[in-house]
Amino acid sequence: MQDLKDISVDNETFYFEYFLGGDWKFLACVCGIGAVNADYACIWCKCARLDRCDTTKHWSILDPDNGARTVNEIEQYARSRKFNCKSKPIFPFIPLSHVVIDTLHLFLRVSDNLIGHLIRELKVCDSIEKKTKYSDGFCREKYRNMSRYETFLQELGIPFSWYVGKETKQLEYRDLTGPEKEN
Repeated sequence: MQDLKDISVDNETFYFEYFLGGDWKFLACVCGIGAVNADYACIWCKCARLDRCDTTKHWSILDPDNGARTVNEIEQYARSRKFNCKSKPIFPFIPLSHVVIDTLHLFLRVSDNLIGHLIRELKVCDSIEKKTKYSDGFCREKYRNMSRYETFLQELGIPFSWYVGKETKQLEYRDLTGPEKEN
């Protein structure tokens, strides 16, 4: 594939420019980068997890002098597992500037995390942040903030409900990702 640079049709030549797209997990795997929750999870740069919020540092996804990764660097670091490099990229002829993430999956993951934080805050407001077992069920009168969130979503037409797992006795909920999570 990397040898295919152009094609001629009717005395006209068309040149190829390769791009790679997909969700984060797929792209990281194909580009030789490890897990998304690792310290150096970014596919395009070597910004460490703890540096993400530091606005005094300048990072680039194109300029290697400002932390941008290169395909050659990933190949080199894969041997020592440095900067979360796990293996050689599958398509080393596609530059990282041509790797494009699927924004829908990225935004869905961000919204899932935000909803998770909201639910943790609701548990704090209802003073059950440390409760793990619900042997007596989920009393909606007792957990008012969580109950109001459930009602709010249902009034919007979003099928959401709290329930206690039959075997685990833990509080669970449909996480808005699909019907397989419904009780």
